[in-house]
Amino acid sequence: MPLSSYQKGKLAGMKLANPGLNARKYGGGIRRKMTSAERAGYKQKYSKAKKAKKMPNSRPYVETKFVHVVAPEDPTTLNAGAPDPGQIAGTTVIVPTCWNQGWHQGLTRSDITGRAIYPRYLTMKMSMDTSFLPAGQYNLRCMVGFCTETLQGLEGASLNSAAFVAKVTEQLGLSGMLGSHLDFPIKRKGIKILKDFRVRGNRNASLSAFVPNALDPQSAQAPNPINEFTFKWPMGTKTWTTPDGDSPPVFFPSRAWIPFVAFYSPEFVTMDDASQAPVYLASSKLWYTDQ
Repeated sequence: MPLSSYQKGKLAGMKLANPGLNARKYGGGIRRKMTSAERAGYKQKYSKAKKAKKMPNSRPYVETKFVHVVAPEDPTTLNAGAPDPGQIAGTTVIVPTCWNQGWHQGLTRSDITGRAIYPRYLTMKMSMDTSFLPAGQYNLRCMVGFCTETLQGLEGASLNSAAFVAKVTEQLGLSGMLGSHLDFPIKRKGIKILKDFRVRGNRNASLSAFVPNALDPQSAQAPNPINEFTFKWPMGTKTWTTPDGDSPPVFFPSRAWIPFVAFYSPEFVTMDDASQAPVYLASSKLWYTDQ
């Protein structure tokens, strides 16, 4: 129904008096513009909400158990000289003991009650002594990462702690990463490297470590200081374990990626006395829950 002249005049007066009044109702008014600060605030708010990682409802939020493996009393020597069967010359592969030693089912803090675990944090600390190395220059390479080829399918006596190291060694050999620097390694999905660096001398040792031998200052230097490392792996995926053939059975994380540390030196391949290679001590700890 068309508006009368009185209604049209009344509407025009309302618009002039307050342009923003009943803008939606009468179809007029001035649209308020958002400032740049308000636009940035809204954009930041919703972008954070989109990027926020939602933890699945089936996963616990707090770790309730841990496995702590202390360092042994006797150090372990890095591989040097002629390699044993199943090893790579000049290469030492280390898997954290708290990961490949397995679990028993029980009610203690280091046991599991079912078949699944939720690992949260995995850390390994290492102390390496290079004072036994003969005079010379050495290029010692350290690689930290995951072996994405799992042990799924192994069971019984073939599923043990040594199988984890053997799988990592196999994938490192296939990747071609341990060859010459001029070589181009084959891109494979079996190895995922998180950190790759060269081990250097520890310059944070005590001052007395650099004092020459008082009996013969011209010929001797102090032993190389001890290097200390801390390795961490990002965890956070539900893992199912597989029992071996023992009684009671030991449950191993055969379906998960294998964390590892590998040391490689081309000079260790031709070392005459393998006992002069560096020695190390390592301790590891895994925080997890199975509830």
